[in-house]
Amino acid sequence: MAKTTEIGLSGSLGPLIFYKFRGVQCSRARPARVRLSEATRKSASLFGIASAMSATIRQRLISLLPAGKDLKIMYRLNAVIFQWLKAGLPEASGPVTRQPLLALYPFLDQNPAWAKMRVRPKIQWEEPGIVRLTLPKLTATTDLSAPPGTESVRMQIATLTCKAGSPSVFGSMHTTFADTPYSSVEQEAREIVLPLALQPGEVGLITLGLKYMAERAGEREVVASREWQPLDIIDAFYLPAHIR
Repeated sequence: MAKTTEIGLSGSLGPLIFYKFRGVQCSRARPARVRLSEATRKSASLFGIASAMSATIRQRLISLLPAGKDLKIMYRLNAVIFQWLKAGLPEASGPVTRQPLLALYPFLDQNPAWAKMRVRPKIQWEEPGIVRLTLPKLTATTDLSAPPGTESVRMQIATLTCKAGSPSVFGSMHTTFADTPYSSVEQEAREIVLPLALQPGEVGLITLGLKYMAERAGEREVVASREWQPLDIIDAFYLPAHIR
C-alpha cells in the first residue's frame, strides 16, 4: 500500500512501487513473479557448487599464480568446472583419468605453460595414491621458450584434491619443483613422485607452472611479466562417491 508523506508517495499501489532516489520522486513497475523451472534451479545449484570449487582451487594455488586479483581467471575456471559438473560426474567402477573438460586447462587465458614446452612431462597414475611425473631429456635453449636473459627455469608441480560437491571441502595438496639451467647442455630425464590420495567424491588435479630466473641490471630475479608466469592443470582425476 502506498502512503502520502512529506516527500511524496512511498510504498506500492497496484502494479507500481513509489520511492525517492537522490531527492527525486520515482516509481517503477512491481517485478513480476517468476517461477523457475526445475532445470533452471538445478543449473543455479551446479553453478554455486562450481564457484565454490573454483574458489577453493584458486585459494590453494595462490602462491603459484601471478600476483594481483584477476577476475578473468575466476570467471573462466567457474565456467569450466560448471560445464564439467553439468556433464554429470563419472560413475565408473574406479578412478576416472583425464577428465577432458578439466585437463590441459591454462589458468592464464591464451598463455599456457604447455605451449612453452616442446618436451613435455609424462604422467602415470598406476599405483594407488601415487603420481609419477617423468621429465624427459631436454635441452633448455631449444625445448623451452624463455624471455631474454633467462638463466634457469623452474617447473613448479602440485597435486591437490577437493570435494566435487557442496560444500567444496579442500582435501590435500603437495608441491615440488624441478630447476633446469637455461643452457645448450642436455639435461638427463628425471622422475618426480607425488602423492595424490583421493577420497570418494573428490577431484584430483595436477598443475604445472613455469617460473623464469633472469639477470636484470646485474641482479638475478624472477621474471615478473604475466606472460612468463603460466600455470596449467595438466591432468585431472575423479573418484566416484560410491567407491569405498
